[in-house]
Amino acid sequence: MEDRTEDVQKKLKMTQAAKQKADKDAYIDPEKCEEARAEGNSLFKEGKYPQAIEKYSEAMKRDPKAHLPYSNRSACYQKLMEWQLALKDADTCVAMEPKFMKGWTRKASIHYFLKEYHKAMDAYNCALEVEPESEEAKQGLESVMRAINEANSGGDIDKDRQARAMADPEIQAILGDAQMRSILQEMQSDPQKAQKVMQDPSISAKLQKLIAAGVLQVK
Repeated sequence: MEDRTEDVQKKLKMTQAAKQKADKDAYIDPEKCEEARAEGNSLFKEGKYPQAIEKYSEAMKRDPKAHLPYSNRSACYQKLMEWQLALKDADTCVAMEPKFMKGWTRKASIHYFLKEYHKAMDAYNCALEVEPESEEAKQGLESVMRAINEANSGGDIDKDRQARAMADPEIQAILGDAQMRSILQEMQSDPQKAQKVMQDPSISAKLQKLIAAGVLQVK
């Protein structure tokens, strides 16, 4: 009796799961996705960001493979200063469509606001790979470089920015590399060492990443 009950429960769950998938698949409609997105765009222009988010979310359900609603919703979250939600949607957007330049510049602008300059720099460079002549990406990258230089020349260490950088797996990997640890130790005892190691492209790139992240300051 117990075995039959478990079997019935298993079949019931399978049936329910199949129905949920069928309902979800039946809801997909690219045309209605675009309709919802257009409505979201109108609400966005009116400054009605929460309502626009609802429309963009609806558009995602209508076409889970569409990248534009993620970009649009990311913009709404930026307006509402929900930075992590904005970043999550921007990341999803460029993962779905790596050739969408606006997705990269949006991602870059969020990292810039969060003072994650090393990530903003990477995102703007990705945008320039897609559109080498993009003025938005070029100007954005210039702003990032100015911010990095100002932060580096100021002398003060932004503890919060540094802590966020130290939690970044990419930064952790660089700092965890034995060769880099040795180089950083040498640079502390001999500041002129920085000029020498910068001549090695691979080492220079890693040091520039640390400088951009606020982990390393070079005078």
